[in-house]
Amino acid sequence: PDTPIGRLVVAALTERGALPLDALVQRVAGELYREHCRNGAAILDIGLFGSKLFVNDVLAEIEARDGSLWRITSEARS
Repeated sequence: PDTPIGRLVVAALTERGALPLDALVQRVAGELYREHCRNGAAILDIGLFGSKLFVNDVLAEIEARDGSLWRITSEARS
């Protein structure tokens, strides 16, 4: 994967195997949030939003890469 989100998704799937889509999105969004905080972003307003600030971007990238790097099945959506 050539993006931070893609790398985090692959890492999560490698570590845990198949995950429900919502759990995967929350896991990756949480890791993105922690990375931004480690890099000094905590001083910005992202602290007010937490990891939910990244959920839409994570979900969009996961759906955009469906079929190329991973496969979303109906079981993953539940």
